[in-house]
Amino acid sequence: MIELIDLRKALKKSIQKNNSNVFYSTLREKANNLAGDIDRITLLLHDYLLGGGYPEVVKTDDLYLAAESLKTYLNLTIYKDIVRTFKIRGGVTLSQVYRTIGYLSSAKRREI
Repeated sequence: MIELIDLRKALKKSIQKNNSNVFYSTLREKANNLAGDIDRITLLLHDYLLGGGYPEVVKTDDLYLAAESLKTYLNLTIYKDIVRTFKIRGGVTLSQVYRTIGYLSSAKRREI
């Protein structure tokens, strides 16, 4: 949080002085400070993206529990939000479409 405050101050100072170098040097310094943590940041981002950004999924180390939580979120999203809102009659068919898309996209990902 301190880095963000420092960047805001540097940006403000840079605008006041009409000198972009003030902000650029502060930004570069903060980037260098983060460079040592890039592997850790990458791993955390990877976990976050795999878990869909749901706190319960990201926080757990149990893959089975994480998968079950994601299935629950998917079902809630499909049935409560989409099916009810748009009054779709074939909710099961819609679920199958989502599963097929997920399967095909993960299969495509494995090819890359």
